[in-house]
Amino acid sequence: MHNLGSVLQLTEHRFSGPVIRVIVKYHAEQDDRVGEGKEIKPIEFWVPRDLLRHSSKFFQAATKPEWDALRDKSHTVTISFIEPELFQAYIHWLYLGTIPCTGGDNLDDESDHILLANLYVVGERLMDSKLKNDLLDTIANMADDYFPGAAAICTIYEGTPPESSARRLLTDLCVWGAHANDNSWPVEYDEYPREALLDILKAMTRLREISVPNDHSPWHKLQDYHEKVE
Repeated sequence: MHNLGSVLQLTEHRFSGPVIRVIVKYHAEQDDRVGEGKEIKPIEFWVPRDLLRHSSKFFQAATKPEWDALRDKSHTVTISFIEPELFQAYIHWLYLGTIPCTGGDNLDDESDHILLANLYVVGERLMDSKLKNDLLDTIANMADDYFPGAAAICTIYEGTPPESSARRLLTDLCVWGAHANDNSWPVEYDEYPREALLDILKAMTRLREISVPNDHSPWHKLQDYHEKVE
């Protein structure tokens, strides 16, 4: 992970307006991995306002002057619905335009898919379509070597609405794996959420009605999955 403090010094001059203090107070009861009653120390991030507002509708609204005037401390936003590590990864993407990976050079590491899925849910909550589009591109590109597993798919289905582009992409990945006679695709189906299985079944039915060559994956036109960025 890059030192965000040094990156801030290098890029701060590109943005006008004040620096926003973002306090991440993630509640322990929101995460089964954290012991009951254990406190998680809030973590602060200092980010130029215009960078925060660049593509996130959440921060565009949260940093409006009329909302800022209602807070005890100006230029301060507190969030409690994102883990600090994930918010740091989001800030990494804001500054550098890249997605930090957990598996190093090993792109078939399932932990990378889980990170991408969690970051996509962050994009949903922050209403950041640009982030979500970048993540869909990354997931699709990684699919040439390795499909997302059940943990990543469960994360997407738990954190996105039914019309989500991420759900549609993951469904196409699973269905195309079956269509291409990839024996690895159904290994974890027992762990998939019911909604995912229904989406896969419907997509398989549609695929049977058309004749498409095995090498013509539906995600070769990634723009078809992209949300409109305003």
